[in-house]
Amino acid sequence: MPAMLIAPTPSPFYPEPRRWTAVETVYRLPDGRGGAPEGPAPKVFPGTERLDWNWALHWARAFGGLNIRWSLRSDLGPQAYTLAIDSDGIEVGAADGSGAWFAAITLGQWVAFALRGQALQGLQLEDGPAVLRRGYMLDISRDRVPTRAALARRIDSIARLKGNHVELYTEHTFAYAGHSAVHAGYSPMTVEDVRWLQNLATSRGIELIPNQNTFGHMHRWLRCRPYRHLAEQPEGDFHAFDYEREPFSLCPTDPGSLALVRDLFGQLLPLFEGPFVQGGLDETFDVGRGRSREAAERDGIGTLYGTYLKSVAALAREHGKRLAYWADIVLEHPEVLDRLPPDGVAVLWGYEADHPLAEQAQTLHERGVEFWIAAGTSAWQSLTGRWSNAQANIASAVQAALRFGASGLVLTDWGDYGHWQPYRLSDPAILTFFARAWNPDRPLEADAAHFLRALGAWCWGDSQAKLAGILWDTVRATDRLQDGARNGTGPFYALRYPPHGPNSKESWTARAPRFDARGAQAYRERLAQLRMRLQRARGVWRADFEELDAILRAADWATAVAQQRLEGTALSNALVREGRAVMAEWARVWSHSARPGGLWDARRKWQHALSPAEWSQGEPSEFVRPKHERAPSLGDRDSKP
Repeated sequence: MPAMLIAPTPSPFYPEPRRWTAVETVYRLPDGRGGAPEGPAPKVFPGTERLDWNWALHWARAFGGLNIRWSLRSDLGPQAYTLAIDSDGIEVGAADGSGAWFAAITLGQWVAFALRGQALQGLQLEDGPAVLRRGYMLDISRDRVPTRAALARRIDSIARLKGNHVELYTEHTFAYAGHSAVHAGYSPMTVEDVRWLQNLATSRGIELIPNQNTFGHMHRWLRCRPYRHLAEQPEGDFHAFDYEREPFSLCPTDPGSLALVRDLFGQLLPLFEGPFVQGGLDETFDVGRGRSREAAERDGIGTLYGTYLKSVAALAREHGKRLAYWADIVLEHPEVLDRLPPDGVAVLWGYEADHPLAEQAQTLHERGVEFWIAAGTSAWQSLTGRWSNAQANIASAVQAALRFGASGLVLTDWGDYGHWQPYRLSDPAILTFFARAWNPDRPLEADAAHFLRALGAWCWGDSQAKLAGILWDTVRATDRLQDGARNGTGPFYALRYPPHGPNSKESWTARAPRFDARGAQAYRERLAQLRMRLQRARGVWRADFEELDAILRAADWATAVAQQRLEGTALSNALVREGRAVMAEWARVWSHSARPGGLWDARRKWQHALSPAEWSQGEPSEFVRPKHERAPSLGDRDSKP
């Protein structure tokens, strides 16, 4: 194929292809309705039998006898493809089945843009990804467990961005047999759910990866009486993921810890077809401070951690899986880097714009450790998102991955402390991540008009530039706060760490040191403008409008609470009543995309923002937890919530 130039016309593509140009020739699509497209026969691309080509080429159902010629190209790299459209028809060349699949997705974007009647504008295109593994991880353990419909939408949306890796982060929200004390009441994923999702992901060219924490972040298990004896600190401690004192990590020197992991892996891993399992093993801040203290003092924390990590990797290997694990602890104890499981993959993570991803990636690269890099959507702990941080963090992750040879990139979508933000709030970051992971030289957000066009088309199936603009402006609104907060925003932290909280060591103002009245007012003015724009733009996307409106209202209320906390004055009756109304509306829209089980726990954290005395002000509230939803005390958590 001759060298091509980037077309000067507005681009219809997301991600942006490496090289493409529109050509003068036009392909006249055949007349006729209801005809099946001539798809890429599995004989041409072995291993593609389970891909849903009708989904990828859905537009082609309107035409009969569509002429698409497919060919295997050994001269192209993995997942690469070429696409040519002229008066004779459509020709696709690909290195493998993945390349052919991505060509079909690109072709659909071109048809949506360049089809006029039966005439399709000609095209010459050559493309391939910068990073071969491009993944997305959704947190389903911080109360918000998605419905099947929400999961299907997310799988489809990742596939349309040419993603090929999806994980669901799990602590306690898989329905393990024999462990109902942990997951009852949380609407967990079932065996049937996973089988359904595995089939859907495979049909979209996506590798579904099991993700089950196996060391730290086990507090949802360890606060239940049948498991507390396995805890590093059975008496518990304060941590960042709840306001109550709880045990957090499994004790690495207790044989029962690995016995539990063996059971979990034995139930979960056979449901997944891919070669990896993400075992977590991150943020084990309490290990060495409790029951394993003697071993830690004798052998060192690094050795203690490394031994446990290798044991978990061995359990994964029993099921033919390679263990992926978060890299924070091994980077804190570099003496372990030479003794890691040889088939493991370290997942380097850091979610702030200035996190030293390149420096840490260089360390792993120089020690010969295979690694992926994880960036973040920055939607969690923010109410309305942190776009500037997300954009910079994603760009840094992609640059570090390319420079130091990461074998994968993963975008994490966390839900710390109740997953208050709706799923839609992460979409601008998801779009820019997959665009950069595919083609870092052509970031979509560099051209605002192009980005909004792509965001509207990707989210809602047509241009929807007005709604896309509201969503993008929502995630950019926190730039007006300028509150100096990291990993969240001042208004969120004012709710998370109220003055009546049990952990008096935490101060929300320390987490947002520059929060002031001026920034708060600018932010609230922006929120009010966005709500007005939403009202004027209302259309068929009712659930999206309602979820965005609810979180905008919640952010305004949280900012008003932060202002009052900063002034040291008690909250007014009017502000408390507004808080009740905000929380009730937020709880109502939860059902648009999430299962009911985790709502009680997320509401408990909402209500914690106000003291019992503040709740007693004003009119009685309907926002009171039912008795059967009350969180039992640490000593009583031996059954469902």
